[in-house]
Amino acid sequence: MPNNKCYHCSGRGFFVGKPYDRFIEITCSQCLGEGIRICTFHQKNIDEFMHHAKQDLPEKPTIPAQKIRGLRAKLILEEAIETISALGFDLWYEPANCSYESSSYHYVLPEFLEITPKIISEEHISLEEIADGCADLSVVTIGTLSACGIADTPLLNLIDENNLSKFDGGETIRADGKLIKSPNWKAPDIKGLLKKMGYQPRKS
Repeated sequence: MPNNKCYHCSGRGFFVGKPYDRFIEITCSQCLGEGIRICTFHQKNIDEFMHHAKQDLPEKPTIPAQKIRGLRAKLILEEAIETISALGFDLWYEPANCSYESSSYHYVLPEFLEITPKIISEEHISLEEIADGCADLSVVTIGTLSACGIADTPLLNLIDENNLSKFDGGETIRADGKLIKSPNWKAPDIKGLLKKMGYQPRKS
């Protein structure tokens, strides 16, 4: 079996199985123990599908080409719309001059998205379709992580832990049920995690 360097620490790792099982195979025992490059069985199954579909599977975090990003965006949107419909709602777009700013970018939203209840009775809502939509959404979003070379387990653990940290006594619940996080909440260090996985940000 050919040897290769661990993508996390440059130690000695090796290929031991199928080519799409990349997160574990190119990882040394130390990094594997730290959980840096471990993915769920769900992601491994998605990787197998993407491998057979001849879709790119980077071995470490990277920004895919525009064509790949476009495909992932379409897949996510299609499944999101189908799931929203299964929940008994329609999507509506209303023209608006909406915008918001972040610390480093300015986003302009040409349309405002709303959801409105469908004019159907509750008995026509299909739990099977809701479950199918949620599962398909998971497949395309985790598949997007795979297309970006990101192992899902450490990322999901980081997000789960951070979400639970929002309940520090300063949170509030909005009228529609959405949690409004505490002013003391700190965002998860996703960039730091990606760097541990081998990501090298582009130099500005």
